[in-house]
Amino acid sequence: MRQIAVFSLLALAASVESGAASELPAEIGACIESRIAAITSDFPGAPGGGSVIHYENGAQQLSFNKIDGLDERQVGDSVRICLVDQAKGCPPGDDRGRTYEGTNLRTGLIWRAPDTLVHNCNGA
Repeated sequence: MRQIAVFSLLALAASVESGAASELPAEIGACIESRIAAITSDFPGAPGGGSVIHYENGAQQLSFNKIDGLDERQVGDSVRICLVDQAKGCPPGDDRGRTYEGTNLRTGLIWRAPDTLVHNCNGA
């Protein structure tokens, strides 16, 4: 099972870095709603285990640290995802450095995490 999780995370990282499957808001303050499709808390090599939340619309949020309250989220929960921060001074077409706030509409839990594993454009 661990090998499958590692493979899934590597495939996820490749799709995120290429910009595939990421239907998230592009303007600060904009929000969308989706449902949780999968939750992974076993992020190989990440301090604290890391976290990945996959959404039904193909979007995801990733964190090298474990997202607090992750165990209280369930597949199928409705979530509001809002863009709350974006790196400044990025070249045209470089949309790294975006941070999203997720709100679980069932539990009220709120978390912040980016949608990519790559560095923001200011730190690349």
